[in-house]
Amino acid sequence: ATAGEELHPGNWDVEAAGKAIFINFMRNDCGHCTRLEPHWNRLMEDYQDSVYQGVYEVNCGGLGMLLCKDWKISHTPALIYGNASAGMKRTGFEAFQPDPDLPDGGRDYASLRKFAEEKIGPVCRLSDVSTCMDDDKAMIEEIKALPAEELDERIKRLSSEFFEKEKAFRKQKGEFEDRHHLFESGLKDFKAEKKGLEKAEKKVQKSKGKAAEKEKARYEERRKSAKEKSEALEARRQSLIQEKEGLAQRRKELQREMRTSGL
Repeated sequence: ATAGEELHPGNWDVEAAGKAIFINFMRNDCGHCTRLEPHWNRLMEDYQDSVYQGVYEVNCGGLGMLLCKDWKISHTPALIYGNASAGMKRTGFEAFQPDPDLPDGGRDYASLRKFAEEKIGPVCRLSDVSTCMDDDKAMIEEIKALPAEELDERIKRLSSEFFEKEKAFRKQKGEFEDRHHLFESGLKDFKAEKKGLEKAEKKVQKSKGKAAEKEKARYEERRKSAKEKSEALEARRQSLIQEKEGLAQRRKELQREMRTSGL
């Protein structure tokens, strides 16, 4: 995986989670996007092997369509930067503001490279540790000092360990999504039931005599049942929120483990 890959909901967790990132939301049929493309491609290449940063593009007319919709992207190209530590939420991200004093508003390669270094940090890669933090430099030097056979063995072991951890995480995430889907289905049914209850209330108000007493009794029974369902749905919603936060925290932990392992 590289930091220059097209970003979309299917690979967000693997590619971007936990990183400081700079994204170009684009479309293939956008003239301004085509003009920006060669400059953006150079920037993506610069950050391709970066450990803690990533520069990506999201195709709003392709795999990134849902991401563009969720982030309410109204025009392209839209350049947005921030820290991807809160899942695929736009929380914590800011929009790139064009500078009229710079070439093409600051969308040329030199200006974009300078902006990226200021906002998401300089590139830290194995081939050039000069811009890496001290802890990263020490880890890289330790790895470089390992004999080839020992390094190969370490890579195999760590790859196997992280494969199993990632497999377990994806299983847990899949089970959460199944539960969330059931919750959404139950909520939809409850809303339909609530509309029926509103109609029943109007019917009670219009009824008279003995019929009114029967209608009111049936209505009260349905209202009590609806209240219990509402409370149960709210409890499930709160549980799902906590579970989602736990998954996000686990994803960050896995990303941190992987990056500090030297893999």
